[in-house]
Amino acid sequence: MARLGFGGGPRYIGESYKYLPNNVANDAYTVFDAVAHYTLLDGTEVQVNASNIFNNGDATCTTSGGCQYISPRIATGKVSYHW
Repeated sequence: MARLGFGGGPRYIGESYKYLPNNVANDAYTVFDAVAHYTLLDGTEVQVNASNIFNNGDATCTTSGGCQYISPRIATGKVSYHW
């Protein structure tokens, strides 16, 4: 099991204001990210990363630019070789 690794944690994004007078705010939100990797005997490493794993669907808005949803759940993989 020494070749197996994992990690993760919350990412907190504080409140932001919708327009310049700073009297109307978007709520703060938290997303959770994770990573797992495994190294094979020949030095090859396989890794999987996931962002926003619970798919928090909050949006942030401005009075002049509309609303934008936060980044959805995204998973990426990587295979690398170390010599």
